[in-house]
Amino acid sequence: MTDPAASASLDPVGSPEPTDENFEQTSENEDAIAAAEANQHLANDGSVNSNSESGEYVQPDAPEEDSNLDKIIQKIVKATGDDGMIGILEIPEINQELPIIGKWSYSLLKISICRYKGPDPNEKGNLVLIGHNYKSGAHFGDLDKLSVGSELFLTNAKTGERVRYEVYQIKYIAPDAFSALKSYRGTAGLTLMTCRNNGTNRLLIRCEQKEAEPTPTVTPNVTPRITPFKTP
Repeated sequence: MTDPAASASLDPVGSPEPTDENFEQTSENEDAIAAAEANQHLANDGSVNSNSESGEYVQPDAPEEDSNLDKIIQKIVKATGDDGMIGILEIPEINQELPIIGKWSYSLLKISICRYKGPDPNEKGNLVLIGHNYKSGAHFGDLDKLSVGSELFLTNAKTGERVRYEVYQIKYIAPDAFSALKSYRGTAGLTLMTCRNNGTNRLLIRCEQKEAEPTPTVTPNVTPRITPFKTP
C-alpha cells in the first residue's frame, strides 16, 4: 500500500483512463481540502518520507510476520505500546483475521493492517483501514475477491463489541482522491483500501454496519483475547 497523502505535496498523481464503471471520479478541489486530514493517524517512525514514494510500484510478495495472531499482536504492542491495537477485522470469505493498528506507517503496514482515517472500530464516523496488496494473499492481497454482500466482522479492542458489516460498494479511485474516503452509510462506516496490482489506482471496499453480537461473545481467537484488551 503506497501512501496517497504523499502525492498531495507534489503534483497530483495521474490515473489511467478508467476502463470500467467502477472507477469513481472525484472533485479536485474537494480532494485538496480532504488531503489536509490525510495524516491524522500517521506514526512518526520515519518510514514515511518523500524517498519512500519514489520509484516504480512493485507488488510485495509476503509480509515479514507469520500468521500467528498472538505473535502479531505482541509485535504491535512492542512497536506502538499497549494501546497500539484498536481492534480485529475478520473477513471469512478470504480467511483473514487481522489485528488493526491504530496508527499507520510503512513499517507498521509490514506487521498488519492500519487505521488511515476515522474513529475507533464501530464508533460514529467512517473508519478507513489500509493494508498491503500482497501477492501471497496476506493482509489485503485477496480483497479483490470480495463482492457486494460479502460479510465482515469488526471488533473494538477496548469494548469487545463485535459488529457485522456487509460490503455495499466496490470502487477504484485515484491515489489522491481523498474526498472518496468520506463516503459511508449509516452511523458507523467501514472502508477498506489497498493498491491495485499496477499501483496506479486504489481498490476501495465500502461496508455498512449491520448488527452487533450480544456480549460477551465467545469467538475463537478474537473475543477472549480483547475483552478488554490486555498486553499478551
